[in-house]
Amino acid sequence: MVFLSAEQQRVLRVVVDEGKSIFFTGPAGTGKSVLMRAIVSDLHRTYKVGSGQVAVTASTGLAACSIGGVTLHSFAGFGLGKESVPILLRKIRRNLKAKMRWIRCKVLVIDEISMVDGGLFDKLEEIARIIRRINRPFGGIQVVMSGDFLQLPPIGERGVDVSRFAFEARCWRSCVERVIGLTEVFRQRDKGWSVV
Repeated sequence: MVFLSAEQQRVLRVVVDEGKSIFFTGPAGTGKSVLMRAIVSDLHRTYKVGSGQVAVTASTGLAACSIGGVTLHSFAGFGLGKESVPILLRKIRRNLKAKMRWIRCKVLVIDEISMVDGGLFDKLEEIARIIRRINRPFGGIQVVMSGDFLQLPPIGERGVDVSRFAFEARCWRSCVERVIGLTEVFRQRDKGWSVV
């Protein structure tokens, strides 16, 4: 059983009990990964496992493995996502599995959101609205995101000078109902380790 601090439990309640779309962050050692795994576990208890209602994703394969998910690009079903939204929509519509992932999804978990470019985030949000035919942020999908914008920058396209952070996306404010910062550091509690 995993122990969650009071502030981590508050985040868990906002996601699972209140169903809010959130972004939670915090410096290294504040238990973001532990909390994300607890959130995923509780969401799987809330929604039928294997139903496709909870999509667990991350910006990289390594981060996805850590939470038992897939890359965000794999979930989206459009490869790298460099093309325009109409072209990406055609790719998704030709892939029935990808289209059904978008339609069935009720909660989209994105770990290490700091590595997702703001332009890609805008594309994902628009695609969700169009595919699902629901004109609400992310087509009505609850979005649960975690990351630290001070640790890992977005991965931009080659040849593009400037990448935008996900929080610089046009849709960020409409998609994120709560931003929560974790402050309690756990990693440095071990007395056996010392900084030289």
